[in-house]
Amino acid sequence: MMERLPVVYEPIDRLEIIQELINVRKYKKYLEIGCDRDSVFAYVKVDHRVGVDPERGGNLRMTSDEYFDQYNDKFDIIFIDGLHYYHQVKKDLENSLARLEPGGIILMHDCLPSSPLEVAIPMPTPLRSAWTGDVWRINFDLIVRSDIKYSILNSPYGLGCVSVQPQEITELGTGSKWSFYCDNWNKLPIISCRQALLSKFSNIIT
Repeated sequence: MMERLPVVYEPIDRLEIIQELINVRKYKKYLEIGCDRDSVFAYVKVDHRVGVDPERGGNLRMTSDEYFDQYNDKFDIIFIDGLHYYHQVKKDLENSLARLEPGGIILMHDCLPSSPLEVAIPMPTPLRSAWTGDVWRINFDLIVRSDIKYSILNSPYGLGCVSVQPQEITELGTGSKWSFYCDNWNKLPIISCRQALLSKFSNIIT
């Protein structure tokens, strides 16, 4: 088993990308799932923001399931960075798609891990490295959907981008093992953060 993949992240923080998307697209309403220490939520500048976390950060103390059960508000931009388990991210994404305004975008953190230590399920204790969980598995679900456009920005640990527009599907199969990811990660729709910023995100959303 390969211990580490040759992923070279661009040193562009997710907050910079989120803020530039808000500025360029003139988004007004922002939802963040999983706020933790508020490294994004506290600094993002937008007219209306909602942050959901069951333990700390944000402004609503509840799980994402509870939030989506109780609220039906719509948002221009949604950032998913909650529980890093595939099945939970899948639920959060489907709920987010139902709350997305036309022309909006959903971002998901931790889609591009580089080490098997990062993807261990359950989360190791004590944690000795970054932990992405098995969020990476959602990549292979989304590239075969024709109703959404999916790409992954090459920021640290990967930032998946979902918008509601047609795409040509890519069949890479499915798998839940690190070996499957190692064999297929470089066939995913990974794009440069710098190019996305320079193009005003025209390569991920129209």
